Amino acid sequence: MPLVKKETVMRNNAIVLGTGGGGNIHNSSPQMIRKGRLWCGEIVCGGLVAIASFTLFAGLPMPSWAQEESFPPNPLTIPQADPDPLLPELVVDRPLSPQEQRVFTQALAELSAQGDAAFQSGNITEAFIIWTREIRLRRVLGPYEEVAALSRIGSIAWTEQQ
Repeated sequence: MPLVKKETVMRNNAIVLGTGGGGNIHNSSPQMIRKGRLWCGEIVCGGLVAIASFTLFAGLPMPSWAQEESFPPNPLTIPQADPDPLLPELVVDRPLSPQEQRVFTQALAELSAQGDAAFQSGNITEAFIIWTREIRLRRVLGPYEEVAALSRIGSIAWTEQQ
């Protein structure tokens, strides 16, 4: 079997692979190679456009359904213009004394009873306003007291769908 020398011939800006000595040209005609180059160019250009589009829009915030809805403000974090009258007035920033805690806890129990009475009478909105005030004031006593009030009032809010 004789060695076949492959050669590359340029015809009309297309590469044609052939065999030396005028042998058969492979199935790649110049038209096929040009079409292949165009096809590869389209893939490369399309890929570059896709990458450019992704990098352009990746940094921009896209609105979602959750962002379009706005939730009402948290009533526990709304700043109050005046301090609550149930809060003891402290001259120096210090923790409450045991006697102050006892008096404050009794005042909060009365506030909770007012909320319960409003709820039992059917005035649900007024009851939740009173209970929200109670939760905000219980923060002074610490996280345990606040969470206990939140779970008690939260279960009522869950059943009443408030």
